[in-house]
Amino acid sequence: EISQFYNLGLSQSNPNRLVAGAQDNGTEMLTNSTWDAIMGGDGMECKIDHYDDDIIYAESQYGNLRKSYNGGNNWNNIKPVSYEGSWVTPYKMHPLDNNVLVAGYNVVYKSSTGGASWDSISQSYGGLKTIALAPSNLDYIYAATYSGLWVTKDDGQNWNYIKNGLPGGTISDVTVSNLDPDRVFVTMSSYNADQKVYESIDGGSNWTNISGSMLPNLPVNCIIFQEYAKDDLYIGTDIGV
Repeated sequence: EISQFYNLGLSQSNPNRLVAGAQDNGTEMLTNSTWDAIMGGDGMECKIDHYDDDIIYAESQYGNLRKSYNGGNNWNNIKPVSYEGSWVTPYKMHPLDNNVLVAGYNVVYKSSTGGASWDSISQSYGGLKTIALAPSNLDYIYAATYSGLWVTKDDGQNWNYIKNGLPGGTISDVTVSNLDPDRVFVTMSSYNADQKVYESIDGGSNWTNISGSMLPNLPVNCIIFQEYAKDDLYIGTDIGV
């Protein structure tokens, strides 16, 4: 018997704790070598506060977002909307500020209070699938549906559509350099050969195909830019990393 995990969150303060969201098996927490089931439903994106590993964010399907202050024993509903989000609704905790959360439903929502209150900071784009934050700049937010991509560089006051220059097909993930908020990478989950990974150095105004010719013609599901390395990128495909 196996579990299908969607996402996991690592503690920044306790190297022996992580949380992971699993299809049909809810949200699971690993502390040292002990697994605990801490929330039910389908487990999705989950996060641990940067400084307090008993403060956990987790969600079940369609964006039912919850927060625990006691290691998953009790949960508060912090969902910003009354309607359903995407099956895996995206949200991120900002690397620079543990109280800043950004979530994507049909609209981008931002909280500066750890989810206690939210502000809508975009127009409606439909079901958002991906949120990417710039680790070096609180004002930059990238937001994507399967077929559209937008960026704000001023904390949601203005948004630009930046899908132009990317191929047709489905956007699967977006990630941003930890040093340069205008340096952004996008992956595609289509079967178009050699159209897998794209880079922009100007916040999405122009795109360069960096896929090369060595990648298998399979969907790319996710991308990681490794901080403090030599621009190392990792992608996850249907058959491996």
